[in-house]
Amino acid sequence: MYHEAKQEHRAVDSLVLPDLLNTDPGSLEFAGRIKVLKELVEHHIEEEEEEMFKDAQELLSAEQLEELGEQMKQKKLKLMKRAA
Repeated sequence: MYHEAKQEHRAVDSLVLPDLLNTDPGSLEFAGRIKVLKELVEHHIEEEEEEMFKDAQELLSAEQLEELGEQMKQKKLKLMKRAA
C-alpha cells in the first residue's frame, strides 16, 4: 500500500499538476484535467483515511505518529505556499 501511495503522489506531482499548470483555465481541457485530479485525490484520501491511517495507528508508537503528523503538517504548509 505504501508503494502504491508513493506512486500516486509521484503521478500527481510529475504528470498531472505540471500539465494542469500549463493549461488555459478557461478551456475544456482544463475542466477535464481538474476533474481527473479531483478524482485521483479523493481516491487517494479515501485509501489513506480508511486503510493506511488505521494501519499506522496499530503499527506505530505514539511518538512515531506525532512525528508523522508533524511531517504531514510541514508538507501541507509547503504545498499551500507553492499553490499561493
